[in-house]
Amino acid sequence: MSQLQDLTRSLLAAGGAAHPEGKGAYFLYSERASLISKHWTGSAFGDGELITDNVRSDSTAAYLISPSSRLVVCISSSSTLRLLRYDEDDEEWVDDDKFPQLSVHRDGNLSADIDEDGQISVFFQDASGHLVAFGDGELITDNVRSDSTAAYLISPSSRLVVCISSSSTLRLLRYDEDDEEWVDDDKFPQLSVHRDGNLSADIDEDGQISVFFQDASGHLVYVNTAGAPIVLPANPVAGSPISALRTGGEPAAFYVSAKDSHLHYITQSRSGTWTDQSLMDLTIEDRLRQIMVGGSEKSGPEIFALTEDRKLLQYVMGGEGQRRELGKVDQAGKYVPGTTAEFCVDLRVKIFCHTFNWHICSEHGHIRDCCCCGFWEHNAK
Repeated sequence: MSQLQDLTRSLLAAGGAAHPEGKGAYFLYSERASLISKHWTGSAFGDGELITDNVRSDSTAAYLISPSSRLVVCISSSSTLRLLRYDEDDEEWVDDDKFPQLSVHRDGNLSADIDEDGQISVFFQDASGHLVAFGDGELITDNVRSDSTAAYLISPSSRLVVCISSSSTLRLLRYDEDDEEWVDDDKFPQLSVHRDGNLSADIDEDGQISVFFQDASGHLVYVNTAGAPIVLPANPVAGSPISALRTGGEPAAFYVSAKDSHLHYITQSRSGTWTDQSLMDLTIEDRLRQIMVGGSEKSGPEIFALTEDRKLLQYVMGGEGQRRELGKVDQAGKYVPGTTAEFCVDLRVKIFCHTFNWHICSEHGHIRDCCCCGFWEHNAK
């Protein structure tokens, strides 16, 4: 009977956690916009502790305990996530300002967990009703446009992120090693991005950043940290994915053209002239969500694409071109092969889907050649 009573007590609470020394449990209660912790000894409640006020009445919360910290995740009175940490020195609960104040559904709940390394995972229902998982990563910034593209750039001396703000402007953030935080670069131009536009960026050996994006009028624009933005002689379809890279040390970008619905390639010559050309005569009928470019001198350029309906495609360039459907990506982000005949290619694409990075063959440089060049031997070097 006592076990059922303990179970009932747990179900009635907003949240809770076992005492780290096995002395009962901590239960959380949201009462009249205040969050209170009560220590259940196993036979009676001890004194209550006020964690914070300004919480949503009758909302759920989570009490997380690790060897080095005590934390509480709750829902504010304005229906946003809050994370509080217990300050042992000042003996008080303090809001973690770096934790994102994500919007929670007005009737939504939350649940959270903490692992051995102190990594927090939070599950909650967002304002649109979706179940959201948050925690396995580093918060770089909020105030970004939902479902927008971004670029993570690493040089020997810095880490940078280029993203699209919630007001559809470019943002450049630099990681401050001293303060251990991401800081906006106020000198980078806050140019307007098309409401459906994407971006792609690259960084060279000298740390110069190159960014390609679709502006508010639909043009493809190039901007770097050394000069003014350049409107390029290119006309991408609205929302076209963009893939930036360098060829011979010069900036280049791949995209889908509105002119002919073909995959195009635009590059800058050493003289500064920009040249745009079609890569193949094949019409792109799928709505592409993201593209990545690879290739070798033997195979020529090849593009891998993820469509809006989660198909994984391979485009072989040149002449009429060729479209290959390699499989799909399920809702959990897992690659589902289309056919076993494409196993070698499928294996590499699966790695790509999970890491968003290429495992490149050191001799031939592309997965299409891995069966004939000894991929595993090259990869091991």
